[in-house]
Amino acid sequence: MNQYQGAVFFIDMLGVGALTQNQVILGTNDLLAWEMPPSQPISANLFCGKLLTAFRSCLAAVSVSHRKVKVAQLSDCAYIWSEDVIAVLDAARAFMWKSVSAGLLSRGGISFGEIVEPDKINRTIGQFILGGAVTRAVGLEKSGKGCRVFIDDVIYEKSISLPNSPFSHGAVKVLKNPLDGAVIKEFCWYKTGGSSRNWQCEPHFAAREIITLVTLLQYSPRFSWNEATPQGRIQLACSIDSISEFTSDFVGNGNYIFKGEDYLLKLRDAQERCADLCKVTINNRLDDVERFFVEGKPKGAMERWLENVKHS
Repeated sequence: MNQYQGAVFFIDMLGVGALTQNQVILGTNDLLAWEMPPSQPISANLFCGKLLTAFRSCLAAVSVSHRKVKVAQLSDCAYIWSEDVIAVLDAARAFMWKSVSAGLLSRGGISFGEIVEPDKINRTIGQFILGGAVTRAVGLEKSGKGCRVFIDDVIYEKSISLPNSPFSHGAVKVLKNPLDGAVIKEFCWYKTGGSSRNWQCEPHFAAREIITLVTLLQYSPRFSWNEATPQGRIQLACSIDSISEFTSDFVGNGNYIFKGEDYLLKLRDAQERCADLCKVTINNRLDDVERFFVEGKPKGAMERWLENVKHS
């Protein structure tokens, strides 16, 4: 067995338990949204299989594009790990962007510590790992709601202090519960604007990416089944709230900050999620972003980054 210190990213796909326990009433529109042929009766397990296939595709894409990490899937969960902390953070960023953009809600935790894995891998049955970092990453995943990634103290410190870290300017934050003073640290994968490059200097690109992502969470029919349960609506509300909060960093105004409680109040009972409405809304919002930048008003993350450089 190999034993070493490294980072582990644990990912859990949200809502699968409710789906397989028949707590979600699926409709024909749910099947069509995922390009499945209409059928009667609708099989929740067949639908879940489609989601897990998409989940696996996102993992496979990250495995190909991020050679420094190892990837293993276990049903609706997965692990991504490496000795290289920055490689794991970047793989987490890439996976979250891919999965949410594809229509999947996932939440994760990243921890640093002991990793134990076999010397040789039987690839016919997949990889496995264990160790303190694995256990803590699983626990961290449960720290909040929405498609978010929570990290331990070591990952937090390394993400802001390592010289090769692209996440040192605002991509991690500390959250404090005002009721009990509990503190949790979050890796804000969405604040990177979908880019693995120097995203602080790309406010135009980042604005388009993050506003598109928020709009998908609000209108894409692929999230209709999540919206069908109270717990799923809370996960969507927290996702919309946390991600849209950072749109002003790139666009420089609060036009695209959407409060989760407003979404929960509406519940969209009278208006089904619709692919056409989603597409129109994305186009209208991106046109607004273009006008914003053409008028020479880009500000927020880029200006703050430049100020940090001047004072460093």
